[in-house]
Amino acid sequence: IVPSSGKVLTGGVDANALQRPKRFFGAARNIEEGGSLTIIATALVETGSKMD
Repeated sequence: IVPSSGKVLTGGVDANALQRPKRFFGAARNIEEGGSLTIIATALVETGSKMD
């Protein structure tokens, strides 16, 4: 669990919540001949948020 930064990005995501995913995907790019990376995600639509 990452401590709250107090900064909330558009869509209600805390800025510190993105630290671990950024580090993970950055590390994946540094692997020589590491192959491919598949990302599976879900999305909310028409919620009234600027992120839609």
